[in-house]
Amino acid sequence: MAIAPIADAAPAKIWTTWEQTNLSQKRCLSRAKNVIRDLGYDYQTLTSGVYGEYDDYSVTIRCITDMNMVFFIATHPNTDWASEELINLVDAF
Repeated sequence: MAIAPIADAAPAKIWTTWEQTNLSQKRCLSRAKNVIRDLGYDYQTLTSGVYGEYDDYSVTIRCITDMNMVFFIATHPNTDWASEELINLVDAF
């Protein structure tokens, strides 16, 4: 019986940042959905944000408008790719 080795999964590198906003919660969620969709992610709208996945990437835009804040999260096993995707996410928002 042959046993195939199991590849070690690299832990995700997580990059975050936030920006101030004056958007309403509804407008922020709409913009977050459009950004994540337009960047090519399969997305899901959550109560306070939008989550997206594509290959090894995952991104989230959280709208915390009662505190005038938008929080951005990007993850990927490669730290350079994760940080680059965070920049893309913020720039597109």
